[in-house]
Amino acid sequence: MCDHDTWVALIEAGFAFGDRLLYLTSPMLRGDDVAELQLRLGALGFDTGRIDGIFGPMAQTAVLEFQKNMGLVTDEVCGPETVAALIRLQPRAGSTSVAGVRERHRLRQRATITGRRVALAHLGDAELLVGALATDLRRIGAVAGIIVAEEWSLAATAVNEFNPDVCLAVTIGSDAGAETSYFETQGFHSVGGSHLAHLVASELPNHPGWPLTTVVGKRVSILRETRPVTVAVRIGPSDEVARQSSLFAASIARAVSTWSTQPC
Repeated sequence: MCDHDTWVALIEAGFAFGDRLLYLTSPMLRGDDVAELQLRLGALGFDTGRIDGIFGPMAQTAVLEFQKNMGLVTDEVCGPETVAALIRLQPRAGSTSVAGVRERHRLRQRATITGRRVALAHLGDAELLVGALATDLRRIGAVAGIIVAEEWSLAATAVNEFNPDVCLAVTIGSDAGAETSYFETQGFHSVGGSHLAHLVASELPNHPGWPLTTVVGKRVSILRETRPVTVAVRIGPSDEVARQSSLFAASIARAVSTWSTQPC
């Protein structure tokens, strides 16, 4: 079904790098071309923030600094000359971006669950599981905050305001089984998110008749618009989750605790 998220993804995927001028607008420009710009600048050492395909203030500043270094017109607009310069320099750049280095550094700052700020987000369908998970996390020393929103973009905004170390976005599915996902786009993925997603998948119980838990990289709004490491967890069906909420919560809490001491 081509819903709103699918349509937005199709539109964003339609822009190749260099197809249009990229600059700071309101609302902000989004697209695969923006993500490629962020990746190219980041590989050259210019800080654009997360490679999320959203042209924000940090991307604007990075474009300006790049233009200054290259002797280009400093108009803060990624136009034909800036695109040509980035393409020309690309063979000299490495594959590691500033965003990736920053995430690894931040993850190594604390090696304990005690005091970790954990955001637990849902759209109103996972109240029982999220409540049990919050209780388990607080019991082992984490600072757990529950965020409920009507849609994931609003949830992402609230998560950023809470300023957690990590976020878990929980959805109750209709099909039997579970899936964990982390932020990934072309040329970049969240190292901490991937590690946590695999830990959660390994801790979740395997019920008879259920398929194995899958782990995938995605760029849905809750993953791309949140600043901290974020993992989306989908578990279903609802009646089974209701019966086993304490078991699922304990499994996810163990994964978060392990991740806190071994973040990547």
